[in-house]
Amino acid sequence: MSLEIRVIGATNVPNPETFGKCDPYASLEFQGVRKKTQVVKGDLNPKWDETLTFPLAGLGISSSDELNITVFDWERVGRNRQLGTAKVPLAEFATGGSREKTVTLVDANGRDIQAATIQLHIKCDPPPQAAAAGGGKGAAGGGGAQVVNVDVEEEEEEEEDEAAAGVATGPGGGVVPGKPKKKLRSKKRPALSSKPQDQQCSISSQPIMSHDKLTWMDL
Repeated sequence: MSLEIRVIGATNVPNPETFGKCDPYASLEFQGVRKKTQVVKGDLNPKWDETLTFPLAGLGISSSDELNITVFDWERVGRNRQLGTAKVPLAEFATGGSREKTVTLVDANGRDIQAATIQLHIKCDPPPQAAAAGGGKGAAGGGGAQVVNVDVEEEEEEEEDEAAAGVATGPGGGVVPGKPKKKLRSKKRPALSSKPQDQQCSISSQPIMSHDKLTWMDL
């Protein structure tokens, strides 16, 4: 379960030296791990023929993984100078296999360096689960990456339904429990009876003033 890179050599690397030729070596980086070849003294077409091995952890190589290559000029005193860089996408090796690649070197501004290349042989031995997953995708999609079309409007409706049910959507599409949304319940009013009711009027005893006399009357 590893990624093996055989660094065969390079051709026409730039020569920053005023006198003589540079001393190139290659530095390779994969998933944060960096390894380098030996230095070839005074050669613009170095032949390294070295194999650098990177262990594969977890599910192996992802579709976004790249091999970053930098060719340096080794300096006995001072900082080593960068001669060129290259990037190799590794998605095609996710399920294993081996291929030879010739990659063009670019300068610090991302422009191709004329006739400057590096030759590699890449071999991948992925973990069993990565190989099995890749085999399933190949059977379903003819060996290519599977593309899933998502209806944006339908997805938005699902999110609204989840929000109404008190469920929030977390990162990566996960579901995060939330506070349930309170439902407003309308209070039912008692129905008005159509039965006529006796209208009663109760009037208490009231004094009635008649002329200068006070008379109590009960109505």
